[in-house]
Amino acid sequence: MNGRFKFFRVLPHPSGLRNFFRTIQRPVFRKTQVWNNPLFLRHLDGWTHAGDWPVAIVPPRVLAAIGGKSRTVRLSPYTAGKQKHRHKDLAPEDYARVQRILDEGELFMQGNDRVKGFIEEDGRLWSTVAKATKDKDGEKTFLATLHKANEHNLGATRRELKRIDREGE
Repeated sequence: MNGRFKFFRVLPHPSGLRNFFRTIQRPVFRKTQVWNNPLFLRHLDGWTHAGDWPVAIVPPRVLAAIGGKSRTVRLSPYTAGKQKHRHKDLAPEDYARVQRILDEGELFMQGNDRVKGFIEEDGRLWSTVAKATKDKDGEKTFLATLHKANEHNLGATRRELKRIDREGE
């Protein structure tokens, strides 16, 4: 092999990643090491070859509330690009917060097919929105946004949107 090509590294095929993520459970998405994966970093930079990237697993009560079928929350290449442009302060490991928000945060219905959630971590308030969609490829759940929020955002959401109760509440 010619020495000038030795810097290229073979990356796993995206379908292999999809199969890997089908087998994992919620606790994996809570670990920040997942978010330093070179393919995820390329996805955040707008590399679209890998398609959608799984970022969380929706709890059943939330899935029922938004009328979704897929428990996997996906980050599309379009949203990854939008996030990088609008929320420049987000680090890759911040996407682990999506799972924590869905599991432990204060959740609200936003329309018929979206869930908006808040959680306070490390002295900051964080917000995310996930939405259920239907298209030619079937029904999927996508991440619409993840960003830092403030008390005003949370207060307005509490006044305007219906809260999704936790099981047993």
